Amino acid sequence: MYAGLLIPEYINRPRVVVTPYYHGTGHTVLRKLAWIFWKRSVLRLLRRASIVHALSSREKSLIVAHYPEASEKVVVFPCGIEEDVSRYKWQGSQNNYMIYAGRVENYKRLKLAMEIAREMNMKLLIVGKGSYRNKLEKYAEKKHGDFVQFLEPQPRDKYLELVSKAKYAINPSKHETYSIFIAEALAIGVPSIVSREIADNLNAETQPFKKQLVMALKAPVKTWNNIIQQYLEEMYYENNTANKKKDV
Repeated sequence: MYAGLLIPEYINRPRVVVTPYYHGTGHTVLRKLAWIFWKRSVLRLLRRASIVHALSSREKSLIVAHYPEASEKVVVFPCGIEEDVSRYKWQGSQNNYMIYAGRVENYKRLKLAMEIAREMNMKLLIVGKGSYRNKLEKYAEKKHGDFVQFLEPQPRDKYLELVSKAKYAINPSKHETYSIFIAEALAIGVPSIVSREIADNLNAETQPFKKQLVMALKAPVKTWNNIIQQYLEEMYYENNTANKKKDV
């Protein structure tokens, strides 16, 4: 935020691209209160931006609803995933665990993931760190025992191996702009239990599940090598203007 606000004061006509990963609110009581004041800084930044980069049509709708002044600047372009994902194929159809990987925060709704794993008599593997992890570990030990296992962030190859061997990937968070973890899981072929918000952000093909979640089966996920040139042209090349852009 600081850099984005400062750059235009020191560089003549800079091309500033802002990718806000916008949720529209904070996720604790304190941060929700702070958001009342933080929104003013976000507005200043979006006014100075040349391009506002949303990762999905849903995120664009949220940005435009809160900051209509930026509506003509918003370009929708999804993230890519790394090439190494293509080396892995789903092997977990007979295995008995589901996996979540990413930040461990309260808003990720991982207690719900634990409930689902237990109802399905499956183990839940949680890979990652975050401010809520200690509390969640104590909750899991008290309520779910051996059904839940926590791991530190893994080396890249080990992480992808764990994902490829899971029966399901799971992310029930309602506050996601684009879940790279689920995008990678779907690219590998792992069926994924997700919130409707995540499925919509990924344009995933789904079927009904339970507890207001869906089962995502596949999504139009691309590697960075396949989209990087278009990504640069859409947002970073000076001869393109926001009014000429199309959502991808």
